[in-house]
Amino acid sequence: MAGVDTCWVGAKGLDGTGMIIWERSGSIVSGMWSQGEPDSNIGDCVKLDGGSSKLSMGDCDTALSFLCEIF
Repeated sequence: MAGVDTCWVGAKGLDGTGMIIWERSGSIVSGMWSQGEPDSNIGDCVKLDGGSSKLSMGDCDTALSFLCEIF
């Protein structure tokens, strides 16, 4: 994803469960994680690093761009 900054991707952690789900479908997020992730101690929202194309957790209050799903 060359040229894309880090951005939110519409997934979040479910409090106290250790599960990460997509907002729209409720499906569990798997694969594409950066090493050591998902780490809910960092935050409850999922971001995509445009440089590595890997997912990681982040503080939901951090101002980032976001990707949208087109239906």
